[in-house]
Amino acid sequence: MSLPVQAWSGFAAGMCPHVLALDTEFMWRTTYRPKPALVQIGTPHQVWLFDPVDTSNPHYEAHVAALGTVVADPACLKLIYAAHDDIMVLHQMTGQAPV
Repeated sequence: MSLPVQAWSGFAAGMCPHVLALDTEFMWRTTYRPKPALVQIGTPHQVWLFDPVDTSNPHYEAHVAALGTVVADPACLKLIYAAHDDIMVLHQMTGQAPV
């Protein structure tokens, strides 16, 4: 089964279904903190990808804010495998930790 993948611009805060899969990719070799490289969000019907490296995007702040809103939404169950580092990266990016 393959799901449609959309750019992050198609993602909207407040659209969280009951279950959401979250994953981050990051570099952490010669830095004190991990450097976010990719955020992936999946629902039963859609997948979104966010490139946190491209801070020159004029919508970057709005995209991070939308991510923070969903991350902090207690009504949305988040599925995160090996979550420790993902939670750290999400908190570093958005100021929010998954609840």
